[in-house]
Amino acid sequence: MIDPYRIAISIASRLAGAFYDITHLRPAGVSAGIEGPAVVVSNHPNAILDPVLVASSTPTKLRFLAKAPLFSTPVLGPIIRGLRALPVHRKQDGAGTTSNADTFDAVANTLLDGDVIAIFPEGRSVDTTQLLELRTGAARMVTGGLVAGAPHVDIVPIGIWFAEKTRFRSSAATVRGPAIRVTDPTTDVLELTKQIDAALRSATVNSGSSGDLVLALRLADFLRAPRTHHAAAVATQARWIDNSASNKTREALDRAFDRAEWLGATAHELGDLEAVAHRKLGADLAATLILAPGAAVGAVGAAPAFYATDRVARRFIKSPTDASMMKIAFGALFYPLWGWILHRALRALGLAPIFAAAGVFGVWILHVTARPTFASLRRRWSGRRLTRRMSAMPAVRMELEAIAGEIRRLLSDADHEPELD
Repeated sequence: MIDPYRIAISIASRLAGAFYDITHLRPAGVSAGIEGPAVVVSNHPNAILDPVLVASSTPTKLRFLAKAPLFSTPVLGPIIRGLRALPVHRKQDGAGTTSNADTFDAVANTLLDGDVIAIFPEGRSVDTTQLLELRTGAARMVTGGLVAGAPHVDIVPIGIWFAEKTRFRSSAATVRGPAIRVTDPTTDVLELTKQIDAALRSATVNSGSSGDLVLALRLADFLRAPRTHHAAAVATQARWIDNSASNKTREALDRAFDRAEWLGATAHELGDLEAVAHRKLGADLAATLILAPGAAVGAVGAAPAFYATDRVARRFIKSPTDASMMKIAFGALFYPLWGWILHRALRALGLAPIFAAAGVFGVWILHVTARPTFASLRRRWSGRRLTRRMSAMPAVRMELEAIAGEIRRLLSDADHEPELD
Protein backbone atom coordinates (compact mmCIF):
# COMPACT_ATOMS: atom_id res chain seq x y z
CA MET A 1 0.00 0.00 0.00
CA ILE A 2 1.30 3.45 -0.95
CA ASP A 3 2.23 5.54 2.08
CA PRO A 4 2.12 9.28 1.18
CA TYR A 5 4.02 10.20 4.35
CA ARG A 6 6.95 7.88 3.65
CA ILE A 7 7.13 8.92 0.00
CA ALA A 8 6.97 12.64 0.74
CA ILE A 9 9.55 12.52 3.56
CA SER A 10 11.85 10.27 1.50
CA ILE A 11 11.83 12.66 -1.46
CA ALA A 12 12.09 15.79 0.68
CA SER A 13 14.91 14.40 2.84
CA ARG A 14 16.88 13.38 -0.24
CA LEU A 15 16.53 16.85 -1.73
CA ALA A 16 17.60 18.40 1.58
CA GLY A 17 20.48 15.90 1.81
CA ALA A 18 21.64 16.87 -1.68
CA PHE A 19 21.91 20.51 -0.56
CA TYR A 20 23.15 19.98 3.01
CA ASP A 21 25.49 17.51 4.68
CA ILE A 22 23.07 16.39 7.43
CA THR A 23 23.88 14.60 10.68
CA HIS A 24 21.28 13.26 13.14
CA LEU A 25 22.44 12.86 16.75
CA ARG A 26 20.71 11.48 19.83
CA PRO A 27 21.81 10.53 23.36
CA ALA A 28 23.49 7.17 23.92
CA GLY A 29 21.03 4.34 24.44
CA VAL A 30 18.09 6.21 22.87
CA SER A 31 16.52 4.51 19.84
CA ALA A 32 15.78 6.40 16.64
CA GLY A 33 12.06 5.76 17.00
CA ILE A 34 9.79 7.84 19.24
CA GLU A 35 7.11 6.01 21.20
CA GLY A 36 3.78 7.79 21.51
CA PRO A 37 1.88 9.47 22.87
CA ALA A 38 4.47 12.21 22.54
CA VAL A 39 4.95 15.81 21.49
CA VAL A 40 8.13 16.65 19.57
CA VAL A 41 9.24 20.26 20.07
CA SER A 42 11.87 21.95 17.94
CA ASN A 43 13.35 25.34 17.16
CA HIS A 44 12.43 26.84 13.80
CA PRO A 45 15.43 28.42 11.99
CA ASN A 46 14.79 27.45 8.37
CA ALA A 47 11.10 27.55 7.42
CA ILE A 48 9.75 24.54 5.49
CA LEU A 49 13.04 22.63 5.72
CA ASP A 50 12.77 22.26 9.50
CA PRO A 51 9.92 19.70 9.38
CA VAL A 52 11.93 17.74 6.80
CA LEU A 53 14.97 17.50 9.08
CA VAL A 54 12.88 16.61 12.12
CA ALA A 55 10.89 13.96 10.23
CA SER A 56 14.02 12.42 8.68
CA SER A 57 15.67 12.12 12.13
CA THR A 58 13.26 9.36 13.20
CA PRO A 59 11.43 6.48 11.49
CA THR A 60 8.32 7.30 13.55
CA LYS A 61 5.52 9.00 11.66
CA LEU A 62 5.00 12.50 12.99
CA ARG A 63 1.86 14.57 12.74
CA PHE A 64 3.00 18.15 12.30
CA LEU A 65 1.06 21.24 13.19
CA ALA A 66 1.09 23.85 10.43
CA LYS A 67 -0.51 27.27 10.19
CA ALA A 68 -3.96 27.01 8.65
CA PRO A 69 -3.34 29.26 5.57
CA LEU A 70 -0.81 26.72 4.23
CA PHE A 71 -3.59 24.16 3.80
CA SER A 72 -5.22 26.31 1.12
CA THR A 73 -2.11 26.98 -0.97
CA PRO A 74 -2.07 25.35 -4.44
CA VAL A 75 1.15 23.31 -4.07
CA LEU A 76 1.74 22.84 -0.35
CA GLY A 77 -1.91 22.36 0.57
CA PRO A 78 -2.39 18.86 -0.93
CA ILE A 79 1.03 17.77 0.36
CA ILE A 80 0.32 18.95 3.91
CA ARG A 81 -3.10 17.28 3.94
CA GLY A 82 -1.54 14.07 2.56
CA LEU A 83 0.89 14.10 5.48
CA ARG A 84 -2.05 14.20 7.91
CA ALA A 85 -0.85 17.49 9.37
CA LEU A 86 -3.13 19.39 11.75
CA PRO A 87 -4.01 23.05 11.10
CA VAL A 88 -3.16 25.73 13.65
CA HIS A 89 -5.57 28.66 13.61
CA ARG A 90 -3.69 31.76 14.68
CA LYS A 91 -5.11 35.16 15.63
CA GLN A 92 -2.86 36.91 13.13
CA ASP A 93 -4.40 34.77 10.39
CA GLY A 94 -7.89 35.93 11.36
CA ALA A 95 -8.96 32.78 13.20
CA GLY A 96 -11.45 32.75 16.07
CA THR A 97 -11.42 30.90 19.38
CA THR A 98 -13.71 28.15 18.05
CA SER A 99 -11.21 27.12 15.37
CA ASN A 100 -8.42 27.19 17.95
CA ALA A 101 -10.40 24.92 20.29
CA ASP A 102 -10.99 22.50 17.42
CA THR A 103 -7.23 22.26 16.91
CA PHE A 104 -6.60 21.38 20.57
CA ASP A 105 -9.39 18.79 20.49
CA ALA A 106 -7.84 17.18 17.39
CA VAL A 107 -4.40 17.10 19.05
CA ALA A 108 -5.84 15.55 22.24
CA ASN A 109 -7.53 12.79 20.23
CA THR A 110 -4.31 12.21 18.28
CA LEU A 111 -2.33 11.79 21.50
CA LEU A 112 -5.04 9.54 22.91
CA ASP A 113 -4.53 7.29 19.85
CA GLY A 114 -0.84 7.03 20.77
CA ASP A 115 0.48 9.11 17.88
CA VAL A 116 3.33 11.63 17.93
CA ILE A 117 2.66 15.34 17.40
CA ALA A 118 5.40 17.70 16.18
CA ILE A 119 5.27 21.43 16.85
CA PHE A 120 7.55 24.47 16.67
CA PRO A 121 6.68 26.30 19.90
CA GLU A 122 8.38 29.55 18.89
CA GLY A 123 5.37 30.04 16.63
CA ARG A 124 7.29 31.25 13.58
CA SER A 125 10.49 30.69 11.65
CA VAL A 126 13.32 33.04 12.60
CA ASP A 127 16.75 33.73 11.13
CA THR A 128 18.72 33.52 14.38
CA THR A 129 20.44 31.01 16.62
CA GLN A 130 18.80 32.63 19.65
CA LEU A 131 15.74 30.73 20.83
CA LEU A 132 12.70 32.99 21.06
CA GLU A 133 10.28 33.03 23.97
CA LEU A 134 8.12 29.92 23.66
CA ARG A 135 4.36 30.07 23.42
CA THR A 136 2.28 27.92 25.74
CA GLY A 137 0.59 25.92 22.98
CA ALA A 138 2.85 22.86 23.28
CA ALA A 139 2.32 22.63 27.06
CA ARG A 140 -1.45 23.05 26.66
CA MET A 141 -1.48 20.24 24.10
CA VAL A 142 0.36 17.94 26.50
CA THR A 143 -2.03 18.59 29.36
CA GLY A 144 -4.97 18.37 26.94
CA GLY A 145 -3.88 14.89 25.92
CA LEU A 146 -3.68 13.84 29.56
CA VAL A 147 -7.11 15.25 30.32
CA ALA A 148 -8.48 13.32 27.32
CA GLY A 149 -7.28 10.08 28.92
CA ALA A 150 -3.70 9.49 27.70
CA PRO A 151 -1.74 7.70 30.47
CA HIS A 152 1.27 9.92 29.85
CA VAL A 153 2.71 12.25 27.23
CA ASP A 154 6.44 12.47 26.49
CA ILE A 155 7.97 15.77 25.37
CA VAL A 156 10.88 15.13 22.98
CA PRO A 157 13.13 18.14 22.21
CA ILE A 158 14.93 18.09 18.85
CA GLY A 159 17.32 20.94 18.13
CA ILE A 160 18.12 22.03 14.57
CA TRP A 161 21.28 23.83 13.56
CA PHE A 162 22.71 24.98 10.21
CA ALA A 163 26.32 26.03 9.72
CA GLU A 164 25.57 28.22 6.66
CA LYS A 165 22.00 27.61 5.67
CA THR A 166 22.14 29.36 2.28
CA ARG A 167 25.34 27.63 1.16
CA PHE A 168 25.43 24.46 -0.93
CA ARG A 169 26.88 21.39 0.86
CA SER A 170 27.25 23.21 4.15
CA SER A 171 26.60 21.09 7.22
CA ALA A 172 23.38 20.80 9.22
CA ALA A 173 22.43 18.76 12.27
CA THR A 174 19.54 17.67 14.45
CA VAL A 175 20.26 16.93 18.11
CA ARG A 176 17.67 15.08 20.19
CA GLY A 177 17.62 15.75 23.91
CA PRO A 178 16.29 13.56 26.75
CA ALA A 179 12.51 13.17 26.82
CA ILE A 180 10.34 14.68 29.57
CA ARG A 181 7.50 12.41 30.71
CA VAL A 182 4.38 14.19 31.96
CA THR A 183 1.65 12.22 33.76
CA ASP A 184 -0.27 14.83 35.77
CA PRO A 185 -3.09 16.54 33.81
CA THR A 186 -3.15 19.37 36.38
CA THR A 187 0.46 20.34 35.64
CA ASP A 188 0.80 24.12 35.47
CA VAL A 189 1.04 25.19 31.80
CA LEU A 190 3.49 28.04 32.45
CA GLU A 191 5.76 25.82 34.52
CA LEU A 192 5.67 23.11 31.85
CA THR A 193 6.51 25.71 29.19
CA LYS A 194 9.59 26.64 31.23
CA GLN A 195 10.62 22.96 31.29
CA ILE A 196 10.14 22.73 27.52
CA ASP A 197 12.20 25.88 27.08
CA ALA A 198 15.05 24.47 29.20
CA ALA A 199 14.98 21.13 27.35
CA LEU A 200 14.99 22.81 23.95
CA ARG A 201 17.81 25.16 24.92
CA SER A 202 19.91 22.15 25.92
CA ALA A 203 19.38 20.69 22.43
CA THR A 204 20.06 23.84 20.41
CA VAL A 205 22.95 26.21 19.89
CA ASN A 206 20.97 29.17 21.30
CA SER A 207 23.93 31.53 21.15
CA GLY A 208 23.07 35.16 21.49
CA SER A 209 26.52 36.46 20.54
CA SER A 210 28.74 36.05 17.52
CA GLY A 211 31.71 35.71 19.87
CA ASP A 212 30.32 32.50 21.35
CA LEU A 213 29.79 31.05 17.87
CA VAL A 214 33.37 31.94 16.88
CA LEU A 215 34.65 30.16 19.99
CA ALA A 216 32.42 27.16 19.21
CA LEU A 217 33.89 27.00 15.70
CA ARG A 218 37.41 27.21 17.12
CA LEU A 219 36.76 24.41 19.62
CA ALA A 220 35.24 22.14 16.97
CA ASP A 221 38.31 22.69 14.79
CA PHE A 222 40.71 22.27 17.70
CA LEU A 223 39.08 18.95 18.59
CA ARG A 224 39.51 17.92 14.93
CA ALA A 225 35.81 17.38 14.31
CA PRO A 226 35.27 15.55 10.99
CA ARG A 227 34.02 17.86 8.28
CA THR A 228 31.01 15.61 7.65
CA HIS A 229 29.86 16.19 11.25
CA HIS A 230 31.03 19.77 11.57
CA ALA A 231 27.63 21.37 12.18
CA ALA A 232 26.84 18.83 14.89
CA ALA A 233 30.25 19.39 16.49
CA VAL A 234 29.89 23.19 16.47
CA ALA A 235 26.36 22.91 17.87
CA THR A 236 27.67 20.68 20.67
CA GLN A 237 30.46 23.11 21.55
CA ALA A 238 28.10 26.10 21.44
CA ARG A 239 25.70 24.40 23.84
CA TRP A 240 28.59 23.70 26.22
CA ILE A 241 29.70 27.34 26.04
CA ASP A 242 26.17 28.58 26.61
CA ASN A 243 25.32 26.20 29.46
CA SER A 244 28.57 25.34 31.23
CA ALA A 245 31.52 27.60 30.41
CA SER A 246 32.17 30.50 32.77
CA ASN A 247 33.08 33.96 31.45
CA LYS A 248 36.60 33.45 32.81
CA THR A 249 36.99 30.18 30.86
CA ARG A 250 35.64 31.74 27.66
CA GLU A 251 38.01 34.70 27.90
CA ALA A 252 40.99 32.43 28.59
CA LEU A 253 40.14 30.20 25.62
CA ASP A 254 39.72 33.22 23.33
CA ARG A 255 43.10 34.61 24.42
CA ALA A 256 44.80 31.26 23.79
CA PHE A 257 43.32 30.89 20.30
CA ASP A 258 44.13 34.54 19.48
CA ARG A 259 47.76 33.98 20.52
CA ALA A 260 47.98 30.83 18.37
CA GLU A 261 46.59 32.68 15.34
CA TRP A 262 49.13 35.48 15.91
CA LEU A 263 51.82 32.79 15.72
CA GLY A 264 50.29 31.53 12.46
CA ALA A 265 48.30 28.47 13.61
CA THR A 266 44.59 27.97 13.05
CA ALA A 267 42.53 26.13 15.65
CA HIS A 268 42.44 23.05 13.42
CA GLU A 269 46.25 23.00 13.12
CA LEU A 270 46.70 23.68 16.82
CA GLY A 271 44.62 20.58 17.56
CA ASP A 272 47.28 18.28 16.09
CA LEU A 273 50.64 20.03 15.80
CA GLU A 274 52.38 16.68 15.40
CA ALA A 275 50.51 16.03 12.17
CA VAL A 276 51.33 19.54 10.94
CA ALA A 277 55.01 19.19 11.82
CA HIS A 278 55.32 15.92 9.88
CA ARG A 279 53.45 17.14 6.82
CA LYS A 280 55.44 16.37 3.69
CA LEU A 281 55.43 18.36 0.49
CA GLY A 282 55.27 15.15 -1.55
CA ALA A 283 52.10 14.00 0.25
CA ASP A 284 50.41 17.35 -0.32
CA LEU A 285 51.35 17.31 -3.99
CA ALA A 286 50.11 13.73 -4.39
CA ALA A 287 46.80 14.55 -2.70
CA THR A 288 46.36 17.59 -4.92
CA LEU A 289 47.15 15.68 -8.13
CA ILE A 290 44.72 12.91 -7.19
CA LEU A 291 41.83 14.91 -5.74
CA ALA A 292 41.89 18.24 -7.58
CA PRO A 293 41.05 16.93 -11.10
CA GLY A 294 37.94 15.10 -9.89
CA ALA A 295 36.78 18.10 -7.86
CA ALA A 296 37.37 20.35 -10.87
CA VAL A 297 35.31 18.05 -13.10
CA GLY A 298 32.48 18.11 -10.54
CA ALA A 299 32.62 21.89 -10.14
CA VAL A 300 32.80 22.66 -13.87
CA GLY A 301 30.55 19.84 -15.08
CA ALA A 302 27.60 20.95 -12.96
CA ALA A 303 28.40 24.69 -13.02
CA PRO A 304 25.49 25.62 -15.37
CA ALA A 305 22.94 23.96 -13.07
CA PHE A 306 24.60 25.37 -9.95
CA TYR A 307 24.68 28.98 -11.16
CA ALA A 308 21.24 28.83 -12.80
CA THR A 309 19.80 27.61 -9.51
CA ASP A 310 21.59 30.31 -7.54
CA ARG A 311 20.72 33.20 -9.85
CA VAL A 312 17.05 32.31 -10.34
CA ALA A 313 16.51 31.49 -6.65
CA ARG A 314 17.87 34.91 -5.65
CA ARG A 315 15.07 36.60 -7.58
CA PHE A 316 12.46 34.88 -5.41
CA ILE A 317 14.14 35.18 -2.02
CA LYS A 318 12.20 37.54 0.22
CA SER A 319 13.94 36.71 3.52
CA PRO A 320 16.98 34.70 4.67
CA THR A 321 14.70 31.85 5.79
CA ASP A 322 13.48 31.48 2.18
CA ALA A 323 16.94 31.20 0.63
CA SER A 324 17.77 27.52 1.09
CA MET A 325 14.20 26.42 0.29
CA MET A 326 14.24 28.37 -2.97
CA LYS A 327 17.61 26.92 -3.92
CA ILE A 328 16.46 23.37 -3.23
CA ALA A 329 13.22 23.92 -5.17
CA PHE A 330 14.93 25.37 -8.23
CA GLY A 331 17.79 22.88 -7.94
CA ALA A 332 15.22 20.08 -8.23
CA LEU A 333 14.32 21.65 -11.59
CA PHE A 334 17.66 22.76 -13.05
CA TYR A 335 19.87 19.85 -12.01
CA PRO A 336 17.74 17.14 -13.71
CA LEU A 337 17.40 19.42 -16.74
CA TRP A 338 21.16 19.91 -16.97
CA GLY A 339 21.67 16.19 -16.39
CA TRP A 340 19.43 15.46 -19.39
CA ILE A 341 21.39 17.96 -21.52
CA LEU A 342 24.68 16.45 -20.38
CA HIS A 343 23.40 12.95 -21.12
CA ARG A 344 22.39 14.00 -24.65
CA ALA A 345 25.79 15.60 -25.19
CA LEU A 346 27.61 12.43 -24.11
CA ARG A 347 25.37 10.36 -26.36
CA ALA A 348 26.24 12.68 -29.26
CA LEU A 349 29.90 11.92 -28.61
CA GLY A 350 29.19 8.25 -29.26
CA LEU A 351 28.79 6.89 -25.72
CA ALA A 352 26.28 4.13 -25.13
CA PRO A 353 23.23 5.18 -23.03
CA ILE A 354 24.38 3.31 -19.95
CA PHE A 355 27.87 4.87 -20.07
CA ALA A 356 26.40 8.33 -20.69
CA ALA A 357 24.14 7.89 -17.65
CA ALA A 358 27.15 6.71 -15.60
CA GLY A 359 29.04 9.81 -16.72
CA VAL A 360 26.24 12.12 -15.57
CA PHE A 361 26.00 10.29 -12.26
CA GLY A 362 29.76 10.58 -11.82
CA VAL A 363 29.61 14.33 -12.42
CA TRP A 364 26.90 14.68 -9.75
CA ILE A 365 28.96 12.70 -7.22
CA LEU A 366 32.06 14.78 -7.92
CA HIS A 367 29.98 17.95 -7.74
CA VAL A 368 28.62 17.09 -4.29
CA THR A 369 32.13 16.30 -2.98
CA ALA A 370 33.87 19.21 -4.73
CA ARG A 371 33.46 21.76 -1.94
CA PRO A 372 34.79 19.60 0.93
CA THR A 373 37.60 18.40 -1.36
CA PHE A 374 38.72 21.93 -2.21
CA ALA A 375 38.40 22.91 1.47
CA SER A 376 40.65 20.00 2.44
CA LEU A 377 43.26 20.95 -0.17
CA ARG A 378 43.11 24.58 0.91
CA ARG A 379 43.83 23.54 4.51
CA ARG A 380 46.76 21.44 3.31
CA TRP A 381 48.43 24.28 1.44
CA SER A 382 47.60 27.03 3.92
CA GLY A 383 49.31 24.89 6.59
CA ARG A 384 52.57 24.60 4.69
CA ARG A 385 53.72 28.03 5.90
CA LEU A 386 53.23 26.89 9.51
CA THR A 387 55.07 23.64 8.76
CA ARG A 388 58.09 25.55 7.44
CA ARG A 389 58.00 28.03 10.31
CA MET A 390 57.94 25.33 12.99
CA SER A 391 60.83 23.54 11.26
CA ALA A 392 62.89 26.72 11.10
CA MET A 393 61.96 28.04 14.55
CA PRO A 394 61.66 25.38 17.27
CA ALA A 395 60.66 28.11 19.74
CA VAL A 396 57.45 28.73 17.78
CA ARG A 397 56.52 25.06 17.94
CA MET A 398 57.29 24.94 21.68
CA GLU A 399 55.03 27.95 22.33
CA LEU A 400 52.21 26.50 20.21
CA GLU A 401 52.48 23.19 22.08
CA ALA A 402 52.24 25.13 25.36
CA ILE A 403 49.12 26.94 24.09
CA ALA A 404 47.50 23.67 23.01
CA GLY A 405 48.27 22.20 26.43
CA GLU A 406 46.74 25.25 28.13
CA ILE A 407 43.52 24.89 26.09
CA ARG A 408 43.23 21.21 27.00
CA ARG A 409 43.81 22.09 30.68
CA LEU A 410 41.10 24.77 30.56
CA LEU A 411 38.66 22.30 29.00
CA SER A 412 39.51 19.64 31.56
CA ASP A 413 39.10 22.05 34.50
CA ALA A 414 35.70 23.11 33.10
CA ASP A 415 34.50 19.49 32.88
CA HIS A 416 34.29 19.71 29.11
CA GLU A 417 32.46 16.54 28.06
CA PRO A 418 30.00 17.64 25.35
CA GLU A 419 30.27 14.56 23.16
CA LEU A 420 27.13 12.92 21.77
CA ASP A 421 26.74 9.49 20.17
